[in-house]
Amino acid sequence: MACIWKHPESKFYYARFRDERGVVVNRSTKTANASKAAEIARTLEHTAKIARAGNLTQERARVLVSQILERTTDHAESIRSETVETFFEAHLKTLEESVSGATLARYQGVMAKFREHLGVRSKRVLNGILPKDVQAYATKRSKEVHTATVEVDLKCLSAVFNDAMQLGHLDKNPVRGIKLAKDQPLERTTFTAPEIRALFHEAEGDWKTAVLCGYYLGARLGDVVTLRWADVDFSAQGTGTVTFLQNKTGKRLVLPLAAELREHLESIAGDQTEEHLMPTLARRSAGGRDGLSAKFVRLLQKAGIDPQYVEGRAKRFARLSFHSLRHSFNSVLANAGVSQEIRMKLTGHKTAAVNSTYTHHELATLSNAVSKLPRLSD
Repeated sequence: MACIWKHPESKFYYARFRDERGVVVNRSTKTANASKAAEIARTLEHTAKIARAGNLTQERARVLVSQILERTTDHAESIRSETVETFFEAHLKTLEESVSGATLARYQGVMAKFREHLGVRSKRVLNGILPKDVQAYATKRSKEVHTATVEVDLKCLSAVFNDAMQLGHLDKNPVRGIKLAKDQPLERTTFTAPEIRALFHEAEGDWKTAVLCGYYLGARLGDVVTLRWADVDFSAQGTGTVTFLQNKTGKRLVLPLAAELREHLESIAGDQTEEHLMPTLARRSAGGRDGLSAKFVRLLQKAGIDPQYVEGRAKRFARLSFHSLRHSFNSVLANAGVSQEIRMKLTGHKTAAVNSTYTHHELATLSNAVSKLPRLSD
């Protein structure tokens, strides 16, 4: 039977009871009020009995501690009991009034996935969510999507838990310190000269124009298909120019027309009544099963070229794609001895480091460079 006693040198009462091991122990109740101390002693003994029977759960312990607080504090204070489920639902209602529809949708998606990951544990109090729970969620998501997407998930969850801390529902943000493994970059490769010729001969209509522009301008698919006849100047110095703004960087490029590209454009210029060079492609999106990227891959296969699919985190990745024409453009110039400075001006790359990832030197070129090193044995 639990009891209380008071040490002559202490202002607080002590509780004497048998702990979860059955051993008699003394614990300070941190109160000088005898009735409150007795209540604490009885609850501690009751909790120890439940623990000895192996029936003490986190939720039950929370209820018992809450009962102590309610019976021994002046304002009937109870332990913080906001659960993940109830707080997330209330928090989304708050967000509805303060964020855009797109942001709200992102939070809804992330919070729903995290609750699904927790399962029945979403009924835990917020303080019951540990970093290991968040780490397990991040690890699982990393097997499904790219690291950048998981990072967005964690930022959303961190913001939610920070708000919970400010409202007094949480002691520590469980998202802090979570580590993510970096994605291994999946690299594009370049077309061989025979592959580019086969692709060009297999392409028809606007796709033939797109292939030539991709190869001779080194431009991205989105920039190629939106080119307008107003962008082409056949009368410019040399062989003429094409001018456009890069959609990705906003940088304005003025590029010379290669002889074969000029000949092709001149051959179709008289037949065009549309403002775009490739009107059947200009208004189509790149993504999706029937998007331009997918259609280009089918063109590769029709030309007998393997897209070289590899498995990415979120989807299959084709190492040969329309973007490979941009890699090929840069690499052919590099292998022909064109300086990186000039290649950067042609591609619009801002740094040499980025340009280097687009440079795939042929073995013969590399061997020729190595042969220039002096012999050590002479």
